[in-house]
Amino acid sequence: MPLSLGRVLSALEVIRAINDGHSLAEVALFGRIGVVPAGIAIDFGSNVGWLDGVRGSVTPRGDEVCSLTSEDAAAAAIHDFAKASRPGWLELIPRGRAEAGFALPVEVLQCFAFANVLQGVSPQIVAFWDDLAALARSGDASAKLGIGRDAERLSYEFESTRLGLTPEWRSVESNLAGFDLLSRTSSGSDLRIEVKGSRAGLGGRAFVSRHEWEVACGPVDYSFHLWDLSGNVPRLAVVDKELVVQYAPLDGRGRWESFSFRFAAFRQFFRKSTSDGHFVQG
Repeated sequence: MPLSLGRVLSALEVIRAINDGHSLAEVALFGRIGVVPAGIAIDFGSNVGWLDGVRGSVTPRGDEVCSLTSEDAAAAAIHDFAKASRPGWLELIPRGRAEAGFALPVEVLQCFAFANVLQGVSPQIVAFWDDLAALARSGDASAKLGIGRDAERLSYEFESTRLGLTPEWRSVESNLAGFDLLSRTSSGSDLRIEVKGSRAGLGGRAFVSRHEWEVACGPVDYSFHLWDLSGNVPRLAVVDKELVVQYAPLDGRGRWESFSFRFAAFRQFFRKSTSDGHFVQG
C-alpha cells in the first residue's frame, strides 16, 4: 500500500473515532473516512503500527502520533511508513533533500510538503531527514552521519556568529555539492566549507572524497572545519585548503577515491568555544 496524504489523515481519523468510543468493527462500516475507504484507512494504520487489528485497538504509537500537530503527525507517518514498508523511494533520501525532492513520487512529495520539511534547517527538520536517511544506511554509516551532522550544526552556528548572517547548509539539500556550508569570507566572497567531526580527539581522522577535493581545487575559497567532539566543550580548527594539499594523493596506476589526514596534524589550530560564542586556544 503506497504512502499518500489522504491515507495518513484518514488513518488519524480512525484513531480519533476509536478513542471517541467506536469499535474498530464499527469504524470499518463507515464506508469512507476522509477521502479513502474505511478499510484502506484501517489497513494503512495497521501497516504503520498505529492500529492493532487483532485487538481492534489503538497502539501506544498510534496514540502518540494522534497527539501531535497535523504537520508533525505527517512527518511521523512518513518515518513509520518507510520503516515498515521499505519503499523504493527510501533509497533517494541519503542523496539530500533537494535531490530526493526531484525524484519522489507526487503523492509522497505531498506528504513531505504537508509535514513542512521541504525547507528550513531547524534541529527538528534536520533530524527528520537524518532519521529517514538512517533507515536506508547501515548502522555504522548512520553513526558517522550523526557525528558529522553535529559538527555541521556547530559550523553553521559558528559562521552565523562570525558574520552575523546564516550560511547556506548545502549538505542538507544535496550530497553532491562537494562541501557542507556556503558562507562568506571577510571580504564578502563565497566561502565553501567542508566540515569534519570526530569523537576521538586529535586521534580522529578526516576523510576527504575525490569530489570534495576536486571542488576544493577549483578557483574558489575553500576551507575545512575540524571539530573535536571528544570533550564536554567542542574544539574547532579552521584549516585552509592549501594546508591540506600535502595529504592529497596523485593518480598512479589506479584512480584514488578518497584520502585522509589526522586531526593531530593541525593541533596548533584548535580553539575551544566559550560561553559567549567566542573561541580561545585550548
